[in-house]
Amino acid sequence: MPDIDTVLVPIGGGGLISGIAYAVKQLRKETKVIGVQTVNAPTMAKAFHAGRPVPVTVQPTIADGLIVTSTSEITFGVIREYVDDIVLVSESQIEQALYQLLSNDHVLSEPSGCATVAAIMYSYKPKPKEKIAVVVSGGNVSINYLTKLLAKFNTVG
Repeated sequence: MPDIDTVLVPIGGGGLISGIAYAVKQLRKETKVIGVQTVNAPTMAKAFHAGRPVPVTVQPTIADGLIVTSTSEITFGVIREYVDDIVLVSESQIEQALYQLLSNDHVLSEPSGCATVAAIMYSYKPKPKEKIAVVVSGGNVSINYLTKLLAKFNTVG
């Protein structure tokens, strides 16, 4: 998609988004790259918005692939240069996104990997006709968690 307007990428320590952002900006500078983190582990988001690494209290999250307790200077430098923004999503929004992906699209992603879908559903407000790509990654979902999630959303009442 050479005319993509925005790419949303899940972000933990910043390795994945650093590579994607660098590549995207080399191909098309005007394409926005937006990182997505959970409100329970907003380490890179807080650093990004402060312009420097800052201490962050990390809470438990279902998106364990997005948990980092400190900001890497290497990835932070790349992110500051090539990422346009970082948005946050809640635990319930991630669960809803995971369920929607599975039930509507038959795609199983781990909670960390579908944070971008949660952002499209709740946090990121696209402009009319904006062409958006979301990175959906990872399949590390425990059967116990998945069973509980499906029961939660499939409750007959």
